[in-house]
Amino acid sequence: RKTGKTVSTKYYADPFVIFHHINAYEEDGHVVFDLITYQDSNLYDMFYIHNMKQDVDKFIETNKDLSRPTCQRFVLPLNIDK
Repeated sequence: RKTGKTVSTKYYADPFVIFHHINAYEEDGHVVFDLITYQDSNLYDMFYIHNMKQDVDKFIETNKDLSRPTCQRFVLPLNIDK
């Protein structure tokens, strides 16, 4: 903030893991951001070297049950104290 004061506002959402930030911008007094999210952190398991060294068919079979990505948009107001 321009005043240098800490904003005490907290926003809450269901838990998720962020893998990519797609987009973010400010519009009409809100911060809008789009994220690729997952229900759990199991997707990171596929990046272990021993998993990546598997042949393609084995790799696909091993990772087929990982949580699927979801695109989520969050719109947070900037001026809630006004």
